Amino acid sequence: MNPQDYPEIKALNLFIQTTSAKFHGNNTIPPTLDLVAGSLILSESAYPVFINDEYQDLELPDERIAIVLALREFEIIEESTDYLQWCKLQGITAHSEEIRSYYQETVNRIPELKKHFNSGELSSFITDLDFQLNAGAMQLLRRS
Repeated sequence: MNPQDYPEIKALNLFIQTTSAKFHGNNTIPPTLDLVAGSLILSESAYPVFINDEYQDLELPDERIAIVLALREFEIIEESTDYLQWCKLQGITAHSEEIRSYYQETVNRIPELKKHFNSGELSSFITDLDFQLNAGAMQLLRRS
């Protein structure tokens, strides 16, 4: 597999370069409901994120994976109809005030996040199908 064969990898690389994207895990906060806390840094702005890392992708060496995971979490929040539906999608209980506050704050920051994308729309660059099936561009990232 050649990275040049995947336009989504090219787009991800360009996004990382133009926004100076980085992910910083927060090891000082204990995992909340099996979610990994961290921040996605885009153009020197920090966006707190809780990542549902069911495949332990954050342990893989390619730093782009953490950025993809963080962006996926923001996409899931944007696509959710409300907090309860998002909790159901994530497989977590809705009884955490910390998580409820995070959800509400993130919903309010979605318009700001979208400004980092040329299209004006959030994108994690990797399709859900490739992510779930470990195919295509996601397979390439996981093998790096």
